[in-house]
Amino acid sequence: MKVKYFNHQRVLYPLLMLIMVLIFLCATLSNSYANKEYHDNSPALPNLTKFYKAYWMGMHVGDIISQISQDKNGAYYIESRIQSRGIAKRFLKYWSVSKSLVNIDDSGNISSQYFFTKSATKRKTREINLSYDEAGNLAGEEVIPPDNRKKRPFVEDDLKYIATDPHSIILVSRKKIKESLDNNISNFSIPVYDGRRLTNVDFNIIGKKNISYNSNDTEVIHVIIQRQAISGYTEREIKRMETENPPINIYLENNDTMLPLIVRAKAPIGSAYIRLVKECVDINSCHKPATTYVKASDVR
Repeated sequence: MKVKYFNHQRVLYPLLMLIMVLIFLCATLSNSYANKEYHDNSPALPNLTKFYKAYWMGMHVGDIISQISQDKNGAYYIESRIQSRGIAKRFLKYWSVSKSLVNIDDSGNISSQYFFTKSATKRKTREINLSYDEAGNLAGEEVIPPDNRKKRPFVEDDLKYIATDPHSIILVSRKKIKESLDNNISNFSIPVYDGRRLTNVDFNIIGKKNISYNSNDTEVIHVIIQRQAISGYTEREIKRMETENPPINIYLENNDTMLPLIVRAKAPIGSAYIRLVKECVDINSCHKPATTYVKASDVR
């Protein structure tokens, strides 16, 4: 029985992690960016926190909490936390804390200042730090512990320097989705560098439709995304992506905020989905503090 559950979890892991990362970033950033880009006469949201729950085959497997706040200089500070729950907690015991600072100028140009993430499972802990210059160009990177270069190749400089970081992709993609809808464009791709791998995220805009959300008929924008491994992937990761890289369906509320309401994806075994549960005052009040295995020293 343990082997059966373990195999199920190996199928779930890459899918669940990707969906959670995408949804918690999109949830926090889309509202504030809507105010900044499309409502210049309205104040940007100073503090916004979202709480999502992730499910696999109907089982609660993860919680996602994210918060965004704007500093006195107009930069956006983002903090996000993920914790596995239920069967995922039993076999993975995954948690992560991610933080970043992103600038958006008056012309809508997006530039990163830094990106930090720390994550852990039962087996390992990893920390990634990316720093950027004033123009938003990658200036420094550190992975702790360092990758084994016999297994993981370097990402070429000319590729990673033109890629966005894992937080800024949501700002960039939201802008491109809006432009694509206005110009009747269905597809675009965004390169993302996470400090270890370069990935192309392909977007396919299906269009507007109505779905049932909280028992209400809600108009949404249906977008499908899928990853392409470009550089920095191990042979094992490339092989797993052949069978563990399903299309991910994202349903954005069709209004100025374009808030993600639901994310769905099929896995080789079962399916996974994530839905918005509630908004909160701040990241600590949104849910019981993540003290089970997210230590205070890890949230810095």
